[in-house]
Amino acid sequence: MKGIRIAESRKGFLRCHFVVSNLITDPDGNWEIGAMATLIDAVGVTAVYSLIRHLKGSVELSISVLSTAKAQEEMEIEAKIVGGRGRLVSVVIEVRRRSNGELIALGKQWVAKATAGVWLR
Repeated sequence: MKGIRIAESRKGFLRCHFVVSNLITDPDGNWEIGAMATLIDAVGVTAVYSLIRHLKGSVELSISVLSTAKAQEEMEIEAKIVGGRGRLVSVVIEVRRRSNGELIALGKQWVAKATAGVWLR
């Protein structure tokens, strides 16, 4: 996604900053939910990829949208692995307004690995 900047990255964790572009807002200037969901999915999968290189992709993604964000607002997106079982890895993704830390959206995602076995290396 254009304009995303990595602020911190380590195995199983990713924090990014992102300015909401005018190109992904609705007529009222709010960040489109579909564009937000795409970013949440991408950041979550990237956090998992930092730990496990062979992924099949997201098998479940649920997002709770708690507030809106306007064009040109800066967001902080944080994804962290919280568990795993067999071929599945669980990750939680928070989207916050960078100026005041307000929670905008919370994503919960399950990502499938290509092979079974130990999920943490």
